[in-house]
Amino acid sequence: MWPDATSAIPSIEERLTSLERCMREMTGMMRQMLDHSPGFANASVPHLTKSIITDETASMEGSPSSPFLPKPVRLIQDLQSDFFGEAETSPVDSPLSSDGNAKGAIDSKLSLKLLQTFVDHFGACVSIYNLSDIHNDMKAPDSLLYNTACLLASRYVPGIPTSTVHAIYLQVRHAVVNILWEKPPLKYETLQALALLCLWPATAQKEPPMDSWLLSGISINHAIIALDFLNYAPSEVMVDNETAAQLRLWNTYCLTQLHFAVGNARPFHIQQRYLDHCPRILEHPAATLEDARVVAEIQLYLITLRLQSNSSRMRLADLDYEEIERWKREWAHLFSGESSTLELSLWFCQTLLHRTAMRLQPRSDRLASEVLQTSRLIISRFLQIRYSTALSLVDQVYFIVGYAALNLCDFNLMDPLIEQVQMFLLHLSPNEDHIAYRFSCMVAEFKRRCGSAECNDPSSTVKGSPLSSYGDSRKMSMGQAPFMPPLMDGMIEGYGFEQLMPEVMPSSFPDGILNGMPVTGLAAYRSATL
Repeated sequence: MWPDATSAIPSIEERLTSLERCMREMTGMMRQMLDHSPGFANASVPHLTKSIITDETASMEGSPSSPFLPKPVRLIQDLQSDFFGEAETSPVDSPLSSDGNAKGAIDSKLSLKLLQTFVDHFGACVSIYNLSDIHNDMKAPDSLLYNTACLLASRYVPGIPTSTVHAIYLQVRHAVVNILWEKPPLKYETLQALALLCLWPATAQKEPPMDSWLLSGISINHAIIALDFLNYAPSEVMVDNETAAQLRLWNTYCLTQLHFAVGNARPFHIQQRYLDHCPRILEHPAATLEDARVVAEIQLYLITLRLQSNSSRMRLADLDYEEIERWKREWAHLFSGESSTLELSLWFCQTLLHRTAMRLQPRSDRLASEVLQTSRLIISRFLQIRYSTALSLVDQVYFIVGYAALNLCDFNLMDPLIEQVQMFLLHLSPNEDHIAYRFSCMVAEFKRRCGSAECNDPSSTVKGSPLSSYGDSRKMSMGQAPFMPPLMDGMIEGYGFEQLMPEVMPSSFPDGILNGMPVTGLAAYRSATL
């Protein structure tokens, strides 16, 4: 309930956040009631709850005591909130307008440059190959597609003031909240913009990131209404140019929903009859390798979901799964190419399967070894990507790399790949709002905390936060920055020292996690969390 009737009317986003929080609290209470009820303690789980295990359902197929599935995306977002502090919610006015003197406005010359940059690096995923594909009415200052295009392209134009980029981002967030609740059907260009925001939801990290699982889910409902081919069986649809472009959008929605269903251990409810349309894009003569990779990745994540929800398979703790091996044989030809990240997704899914099995066999050395190996493969492959290519990678890739780095911190704190990827991310980020910058700081801080805890006397207990030596200060000074000396030796020419030092806002781990915990138990806490 809101404080009083005289206070400002909350925004839709605030109401959704409040509703989600209430639902989590109610679900937690229901779970506690079921766990303590003798009638339900040993009851079998209904069929519907066996599909995909989430943090809103009982864990692993009817075993109330089983731990939850790994939630790497949620983990990384929680770590960012912990290390950087909660973002302050600022009112979202309209920072862009047709008035050239308006705050955050972009002049026509810069606008043209940003749109061309967008076409070159991002447009293909929504079938925009030339500036002519962006019609004049899409270039209006209040157009969601226009603002999204400028926002994404801004990372390639370092001269744009950060305040302008952030203003565009707030405009986009505000527009998305309003558009999602508009009466369907949505315009096609709006569906294009939503697809882009599903892939790159956290462009400006000063605000809480858009929830891609929720965004793609609502967008999917709009797409089912707006995209006519979904009303027919796949065999009844002729894949012409228009249908191919629509299929490309549809596949983006499905893949993003899968990314964050797996990454957050949330439900995945797209019906099979709609998923059957995904591979149809490959029948079009102009289908690209990227189209094929998206189809392959959709199948990979579907396999991962099915395996994770099968507790008997997880208890066997196989290192190689027949379904994964069959998928590799079918799609191995797509692994090559500098811009291909399909292998990263494969290793990420394998890591999650091994981590899921480790919940049932926590002392398995061979599973730990596999997690370490696949994490090293992920980072090694990522470090081979050129900066210009890496800037256009979807945010899911950064979550994959960030999770791999956290796993290395968990199993081998002195692995040189940790510092290498941290430096790579830092140099890659165009500004402090970019996801690469925040992930670089997160990896460095997580490593520092892990190292600080391991250096303590095992017989002692941790007194408060590992950052207690910093006193009450909310931000680090230059001398307190948690970077190792070898990192300074790897400085990239042209980078100033002040650019390397992030203004991290450290805070303690959740209350009751580290307070009073023996230091010898910290590694177990990390493994259980990851």
